[in-house]
Amino acid sequence: MAFVAAGNILLEYCIGGAAVARAWTSYFATLLNHHPNDFRIHAASLAADYSRLDPIAVAVIAIICLLSTSRADRNRLAACIAAILASSVATATCWGLDRGGWVPYAVTVPAWLAATASLWALVPQARAPKLWGVPMVPWLPSASIAINVFLLGSIDSKSFMRFGIWTAALLVYYLFVGLHASYDTAKALAADAVAGKVEDGDAKTSAPPM
Repeated sequence: MAFVAAGNILLEYCIGGAAVARAWTSYFATLLNHHPNDFRIHAASLAADYSRLDPIAVAVIAIICLLSTSRADRNRLAACIAAILASSVATATCWGLDRGGWVPYAVTVPAWLAATASLWALVPQARAPKLWGVPMVPWLPSASIAINVFLLGSIDSKSFMRFGIWTAALLVYYLFVGLHASYDTAKALAADAVAGKVEDGDAKTSAPPM
């Protein structure tokens, strides 16, 4: 379930980011008095609803990703995540092989600790959450990666098949139900916030002066 939840969050971020970036093409085309499709590439081999490739949207997303962090931080982040994944997979592999010795763990576990400590010390946090955020960053996320990799390495092939079937079913449910429900809820909350501001403004303007 943790993988499904994380995948759904990432999928929602990707869809939202793509929608915002695609809107830049429409704004740019309107500014130049052109139709947005004039700046898109038509791929005839794709379905009609997905045949317009948007290079401006891709460029906007790439620029935002490149400008949000420095190149050195991106390289350190990628190296630390790769080391965390490698040490987690190595630990799960040693457990699955069941060699019965502690020597492999004396290598893989300190490697995981060193990779997580390097991520904490060398990669600055992009922003500090104001109201809600994941505690103990990056230790808790790194531990979650290691635990989930270990659990995946401990199950048999039939469990993997059931996991894949349930993941596919939940993703379909999310795309056709959950995503729309999240969008409708966000719109309702935004409308309630606007209505509240209007009511507060009316109350202030109608209140008699002191």
